[in-house]
Amino acid sequence: MARAARRGSIRPSTTKKATALAVENERLERDLQWHSGELEAAVYYIVAENDGVGGADASGGSGLRGLSDGVEALDGALRVDSPRGGPTILRATIPL
Repeated sequence: MARAARRGSIRPSTTKKATALAVENERLERDLQWHSGELEAAVYYIVAENDGVGGADASGGSGLRGLSDGVEALDGALRVDSPRGGPTILRATIPL
């Protein structure tokens, strides 16, 4: 599970976000290769959680709506759990 540490209002740079995604992608690919002889992977299941204040809403015109649209375009699903007071948890399921 990817977990973001909260550091005030500091947002990670694009380079840091791209590097984190590349690391996660490499881990997923290695997991699939490692288990390919033993398991048949049918989906990527990705969970991301932060320790923010919650209240995120994917139904509006936010970045979460765009993320959800992108996941759905791959025949996947995105679930956003973000109660007031936090945390926000994203769960994406994307078929392979």
